[in-house]
Amino acid sequence: MSDFYDDFHINQSKIGVNDTFSAYKVIGTDATEKAVFYHAPFYAFSKDDTGLINNTTTFSQYLRLNFDVPQNGLYEIKWHYVWSLNNNANDFRAQVQLDDNLFLDIREHKQEPKDSAGTGETLPLVGGGTLNSGTNQRTTVTGFDAQTLVAGSHFVDIDIACSLADTRAAIYGARISVVRVG
Repeated sequence: MSDFYDDFHINQSKIGVNDTFSAYKVIGTDATEKAVFYHAPFYAFSKDDTGLINNTTTFSQYLRLNFDVPQNGLYEIKWHYVWSLNNNANDFRAQVQLDDNLFLDIREHKQEPKDSAGTGETLPLVGGGTLNSGTNQRTTVTGFDAQTLVAGSHFVDIDIACSLADTRAAIYGARISVVRVG
């Protein structure tokens, strides 16, 4: 109990806090000096709407969110992306990772689109130049996970690839957000 009172002072008109990552709020108006501890809010967000085509079987990073966690706790990580692949017999591949070693969507996303026709959209190509996606189909993916993170620097990234070279794995936009939940 003494640690709590060392960091916190309250009376009818003043609140004092010595912890930069916490906040306190008075409850009630009966001057009983009740208080609730809650964590300071944390939010990080990144997006990219430029699109990208990866024509290789090697994962290429599309979007990365760098963030600094102020204190240990539970954080919800959300992601969203729109993709296509100009092939009806091979897979679009994507992975969402935390600090390059933990798949946030449990495993690699692999999906065979069954489409290889359409007008497509011209997007930047990994390695330089541009290329038409070759298909007018789009598929949306949204996911989330909760992870206990330690204070310090972290990142979440979305990587894409094809299961067969030259099949145009395309991503049209993505978002990543991180919110403290506990």
